[in-house]
Parts: sequence; structure tokens; C-alpha cells
Amino acid sequence: MLISLIVGVVAAAIPDASANHWSDRCRRGFRAFVATMTLYIAFVLMVVAVRAALV
Repeated sequence: MLISLIVGVVAAAIPDASANHWSDRCRRGFRAFVATMTLYIAFVLMVVAVRAALV
């Protein structure tokens, strides 16, 4: 969760010519947060499935 939060903050902090308004930057940061959380959840589910298959 902390990694996802950091990724979202960094994505919102990086300057971008197409996202000048603060709300655009917040939206971009939130999208990065959601994408990272989705990958993290998929990874955790994969690890759980592999562990369950090995038992």
C-alpha cells in the first residue's frame, strides 16, 4: 500500500505540459495509485494460488 501511495504522489508531482491544472495532476496520481494497487493485488493472488497448489 505504501509503494502504491508513493507511486501516486510521484506521478502527481512530475510536471507535465498536458496536465497544468492541479485537478489533472491529482487525477493522474490517482490513476497511477490504482494501477499499482491492481498489480500488487494480482501479485498477491498469484503467490497465494501458487502456495495453495504446492500444499
